[in-house]
Amino acid sequence: MSVHQRKDGYWVVKFKQNGKWTMKSFGKDGEAKALAFDDQIKQNLAAANAHTPTLAELANSYFEAKQNSLDRITQKAMVNYLTKACASFLEKPCDKINKRDLETMRLSMGNVKNATRNKAQAYLIAMFNWGISQELLVRNPWHGAPKLKEEDHVVTATLDDFKTIMGHAAPHLKWAFEVSLCLALRPGEVELLRLKWSSFKWQSGCVEIIQGKGAGRKTVYPPESFMKKARSRYEQDKSANIPWVVHFRGRQIKSLKRAWGSAKERAGYGDSSIRMYDLRHVAATEMLANGADPAAVQHQLGHRRLSTTLDVYGGVMKTAQQKAAKLMPTLDDEPEDQ
Repeated sequence: MSVHQRKDGYWVVKFKQNGKWTMKSFGKDGEAKALAFDDQIKQNLAAANAHTPTLAELANSYFEAKQNSLDRITQKAMVNYLTKACASFLEKPCDKINKRDLETMRLSMGNVKNATRNKAQAYLIAMFNWGISQELLVRNPWHGAPKLKEEDHVVTATLDDFKTIMGHAAPHLKWAFEVSLCLALRPGEVELLRLKWSSFKWQSGCVEIIQGKGAGRKTVYPPESFMKKARSRYEQDKSANIPWVVHFRGRQIKSLKRAWGSAKERAGYGDSSIRMYDLRHVAATEMLANGADPAAVQHQLGHRRLSTTLDVYGGVMKTAQQKAAKLMPTLDDEPEDQ
């Protein structure tokens, strides 16, 4: 909030109302009224903050406000973090929460990777920031808290590895492989298993996908051979009123974890760290290694920035450049000296 006099002589008060900044004018001789109004706004804010919500109360308000925009998978994960890892301070007023509680949450999550702990931290920080925007809180208790160091997952899986596993996979998992590879999808509940036939634009030869990260959208142009196979499956599913692209006997699949584990075991990859998620990496690697434009690969993957694609797949691009160099014509037609 602020009280100031504009260049035209009018006194104004800038303040937040319903989470948005607004301004009220009091005329050229309205200094006293502006100061009084500013004081009243401060008193109202102090009264509103007299009862700082508990973490549980803030979470309930957050979920209610975000019910139409927050992804169901994200909300499910947040509820899990709150009710389990944050159970010891769930009823604690938010203005009493501190960074020791953050450490408590991290420890309570048990044997998980730091990436999961960092995700929980980011979710709750976003919720605290929302509370500030709604004037429910005056500060974010975990503002500036550093993330834990994450171990990079080194992807060593190749297309041949997935072909081998695919040979031992159940029919619905084989199709899931193809969809994930050709559409460069994250093979989880948000992207792959939520994909419906309505996303396929047959005349344009593309697929419009809602992404898991940031709930953004991407448009993918898959191989024609895939679209032809997909069209055949679509006609079959359409006659049976099945909206899901990947399903099990007409029922929506919630997880491929068990089918994936079984296929890996039968293919002799039981002790391997290979993940089905790595198929997305393989898709990008194959495109770049075969000379695809990095900007086109960026859009296929759904990366917001080209720099993300370049950072992750820079090594592949170097190989592709070396391959391209061998195909480059020369101006010198004379043979080299023997």
